[in-house]
Amino acid sequence: MNRKIMFVLVVGYILLLLHRALMPFWFDYGIADLPAQLKHIRWLPILSADGYFPLVEFLQQIILFIPLGGLAYAYYFLKRHASPLPMAMVLGLGVSLFIEMMQIFSASQYAALYDFANNLLGTAIGAIFAYILNLNRTLTIRRSFYGYVNKRPFLVVLMAMIAALGLEAAIPFTFTFGFGDIARNIGMANFSLFDFNSDATSYIVGENTFATTRFDITIFIRDVIYAAIIGYMFRICYRLYWRKKPDGIMMLLGFPLIIFPAVEAFQIFIFDRISDINEVVAGYLGIVVGFILYEALRKQRRHNYKSDFDLLTIPLIMYVVYIAWNGMRPFDLHFTGQHLLSRLDAAFLVPFYAYLIKMDGAFLSNLFKCLLYFMPVAMYLTFQMRQNEKEWPLIYTQNIRLAFIFGCLIELAQLMSNQRYANITDVIFFTLGGGLGTFVVYYWEIILQPKIRQGERGLLEFQE
Repeated sequence: MNRKIMFVLVVGYILLLLHRALMPFWFDYGIADLPAQLKHIRWLPILSADGYFPLVEFLQQIILFIPLGGLAYAYYFLKRHASPLPMAMVLGLGVSLFIEMMQIFSASQYAALYDFANNLLGTAIGAIFAYILNLNRTLTIRRSFYGYVNKRPFLVVLMAMIAALGLEAAIPFTFTFGFGDIARNIGMANFSLFDFNSDATSYIVGENTFATTRFDITIFIRDVIYAAIIGYMFRICYRLYWRKKPDGIMMLLGFPLIIFPAVEAFQIFIFDRISDINEVVAGYLGIVVGFILYEALRKQRRHNYKSDFDLLTIPLIMYVVYIAWNGMRPFDLHFTGQHLLSRLDAAFLVPFYAYLIKMDGAFLSNLFKCLLYFMPVAMYLTFQMRQNEKEWPLIYTQNIRLAFIFGCLIELAQLMSNQRYANITDVIFFTLGGGLGTFVVYYWEIILQPKIRQGERGLLEFQE
């Protein structure tokens, strides 16, 4: 893997750790309070009320830092550093030290020496594990991956969509492995059809419960649309890759049956999320809709088919419908000038203002989604324009302009709604997503493909 990509992964995971450990954060103490606060550092673990050692908390601290150790080792290895293992440890030490130092200045958190030791242990485990895996094998791994992308691109798209489903389920990344928290999440799981949406809930701090609203059919339809795209891609993969396999039908029908219950089961380990039977039902219904659309649009596919790339046209249209629906729901639009003036405030007009006021998991995840929403559209349009021999500056300009217009339309609809909040920062990240999607295709075509072709001829060993 390119060391620049690995650097982004390391930085991204560090930000995730900082968010997980510190948010929400307020400076309750100043530098003058530091001597007094140092006396409150916990040197030894405090036993629970029933006298038990907090083993789960210990394991959680260790587990969260294992990926950082592995990613850091991989980055320094790819950078050809003389001592990647010690450097990974130094990075883990620095991140852990920063977290504990910041917690000294917050009244709602506490610094603990044993947390620092656990984080360092997790980093060491991850780095040593990466060392044992022998990253000299990355040449073979990369060749296999790039070959897989070349030979089965539609399966890669399908896997990316399923991964995005799992990533969305993990937001806001408040992972918990405590038995009490897991039991609480199981008890709060929603098994009532069309009672309420888990997306329309918010956790009430201190009351150990969630505030719920009525069932929103627009959220349910949004989930159906996304699952329909997955169902359509399953049919494409079956047609291209699985049809002649003995277990092809099992793969076509079995995987969709597993995905959605697995995602909801995964949310048991997310403190701020609720497992919801309605999302499973929406997923299954969407898969059926995707299968039906694949059969119903057979003539349109044949009429427009020029290359395998054209098979993505219909899923892309469905995806555009998905992001438009998700951005404009619940469609309670008010077109009066008085309403628009009442909704215009600093949070809408000043970039990043709303996020600086309230920097929590929901806001950060919304920014992340805005960045990624338009990427698949930009990637598709870039491939199409490259087939027509368009130049890269023109492609960047058109995709960025289109992403900006699309983002403005969505935020304008949210400005007219009483239940949504418009934000100019979301438009900025939508626009950046258009440029990022274009860059991904540029990187694939200009950087990776020549290396793949040369590597296949034995002329290059994917050296970075």
